[in-house]
Amino acid sequence: GGEDGGVWLDVNARDPWAAVESAMEAVDRVAARVAVGTNSQLAPLPRAWIEGQKRPFQLGSRRRGVAVRALYLQDQLYTERVSGMVDAAIQLLAPLASSSPSAAAAGGWAAIEALLSGPGDRERVSAGDRMASLVACSFPRAELTALSYRIEEGGGALAARLKCCGSNRDRAKLLAEAICEGTTPGLRTCSDAAGLERTRELVRDPFRTLRDIEAEAAACFRRLYRHRNMVLHWGKTDAVGLRASLRTAAPLVGAGMDRVAHAWFVEKTSPLELAARARVRLETRTLGSAFVDLLAPGSTT
Repeated sequence: GGEDGGVWLDVNARDPWAAVESAMEAVDRVAARVAVGTNSQLAPLPRAWIEGQKRPFQLGSRRRGVAVRALYLQDQLYTERVSGMVDAAIQLLAPLASSSPSAAAAGGWAAIEALLSGPGDRERVSAGDRMASLVACSFPRAELTALSYRIEEGGGALAARLKCCGSNRDRAKLLAEAICEGTTPGLRTCSDAAGLERTRELVRDPFRTLRDIEAEAAACFRRLYRHRNMVLHWGKTDAVGLRASLRTAAPLVGAGMDRVAHAWFVEKTSPLELAARARVRLETRTLGSAFVDLLAPGSTT
């Protein structure tokens, strides 16, 4: 029963996609005003036109790369069973995936703090440090698994062996062994070649490489925490680093939350227990081939 209309927006951006992002934020602001100022809702059409461009652009929900695939893999998407703190954190995480920057920063950090704050913490940011440990421990298998599928697409002897693997864990271990032996084939794209080079560093010195990854992830989560404070405590919703912080933090929060959800649904391991396990494993200097299995229960030695 409503009517369609349009609005002309003048935005500053470096490319058409950034202009669409700015337009989406403007639409979000108007939609928020309509929601609290009336009894109706603003439902924008899914297209935007940019002056000088021949085709329309999709004006849909932004996606920041938050992927908690354990919910799908463990058949938890439509379950009616309530799983306590993990369910609560997933609800808090939702704004980080697609909401406005201020809501994303608030919800994303709240999800981290809800799961990984511990008794006796002197600083709330300690929850982000624990999430960084989870991200670092999850990196090897994720990187090796993705590369294994790229290598399988290219064919060859290693591809045939990878195809016979029964799990991602087996694929990761096989590829790590091939990298150590120097028997990996060349990869076609620059991004895949860069990924292979990263894994070579990991195989050569897993202790140092994983500690470096943990430090970078911790710095990323600390930036998210500071921007969350600026939004919630000082009302600073237009901080110059807010959007950049969300772009880097969102996929990492999703990766850490995925491991938390998997451990909870499969092993009934609490988030703090999993983070403690990650911390201990990252302190182990003689990891050997166990670096592909750092979050598994039991010893890695």
